[in-house]
Amino acid sequence: VEAIRGLLEKEQQHLIQKSLDAADAALVTSTMQALATAADNRALPLLMGLARDKNRNVEQRREAVRTLGAFRGGAKALESI
Repeated sequence: VEAIRGLLEKEQQHLIQKSLDAADAALVTSTMQALATAADNRALPLLMGLARDKNRNVEQRREAVRTLGAFRGGAKALESI
């Protein structure tokens, strides 16, 4: 979680995106869980993009929605879908 916060603070979202795009489903899930715990609005574009990506695995899209729902900014963003 601290690593995620550090990356967000240093505007390194592209590194987080690499983890979200990984072929390893466990890595994708653990990254989303860390984003949920961090509850940082700077992660919204990453998560919204994943939730809306129709080429993604359905489970990953569901996890992105759960992650968004885990913090206030994410829940508000879900209202727009």
